[in-house]
Amino acid sequence: WDLCTRVPMFRDGGVELISTVVHLLRIDDARPGEVLMRRGQTGDRMYFIVSGRVRVEGGHGGAVLGPGDFFGEMALLSGAPRSATVTVLDTAELLVLDIADFRDLAGKRPDLIKSISEVARRRGHADA
Repeated sequence: WDLCTRVPMFRDGGVELISTVVHLLRIDDARPGEVLMRRGQTGDRMYFIVSGRVRVEGGHGGAVLGPGDFFGEMALLSGAPRSATVTVLDTAELLVLDIADFRDLAGKRPDLIKSISEVARRRGHADA
């Protein structure tokens, strides 16, 4: 619960949203240099960053993401292969949402999926 409240997208959605997602997410601790996903792979999960930083490198350049950011959503939204490689820069604590739970969440909370889609669009690049 505490980790969910540290992700703005969940915290801003209130208690009802947190109670919906808390049971769908799993915690993953990642080490510097660890590759979380590679360009061209099938997308089967997305990540929310609680702490630490990652580098996203894809066809539209690179970006560094940190606490409160998420990545890996584009492949889940589109069904296309991953468009970027994501490498951990600092020890990171991540919340992971797998594709089956993403689809379940889309049925229960389409507003959240819409918010994820809008953030991805605003970024202006095809994120992992």
